[in-house]
Amino acid sequence: DKTVRVWDVQSGAELRIFKGHTDWVRSVSFSGNGTRVASGSDDNTVCVWDVTSSAQPQVFQGHTDTVWSVSFSGDGTRIASGSGGYGGDNTVRVWDVQSGAQLRVFKGHTGSVYSVGFSDDGTRIASGSDDKTVRLLELDLKMQVKPRVRWIAGRPALSLTDADFRGATGLTVDQLRLIKQRGGITDSKDDHDNDDVDDEKEK
Repeated sequence: DKTVRVWDVQSGAELRIFKGHTDWVRSVSFSGNGTRVASGSDDNTVCVWDVTSSAQPQVFQGHTDTVWSVSFSGDGTRIASGSGGYGGDNTVRVWDVQSGAQLRVFKGHTGSVYSVGFSDDGTRIASGSDDKTVRLLELDLKMQVKPRVRWIAGRPALSLTDADFRGATGLTVDQLRLIKQRGGITDSKDDHDNDDVDDEKEK
């Protein structure tokens, strides 16, 4: 129905209905303090909603395909979004929440980007794609860091560290080591060109 809805977990009551997207909503994410919700949609936009009011959302425009994934940074000042579709966007974009400015455009994935997530310190973004890779994107450099590409049985596994990977999969240290030995997880160390990143400065 193209809406974003907020629910009370304890009572099950519907607290808010946010209308504004013109196509299906694919992803939502709360800010750390719970006062804002970001949403990504088939209408190629990211919207940011104030949970405490019925004000119109901030609308971030730049993607040329469906926005499959959105994520707030831990401090709530930035949003990462992943896109892809028939138009071949396949980018990860970073937005300043306060101004709405597009801060970074990361290129390199060859398929739709279905998952994005910030590291705890906000300096990196991990992105998972239909191209079966995971990339680690450095926010404060103009070049993309050498990505660690990881997958199991052809499915991307979003992971920043071995500990996080084990926590997500339930594997023990010995099991993870065995899978690596058998080639089930690959760490790619290929260099990437500067063209993988478009650097747009804040206005």
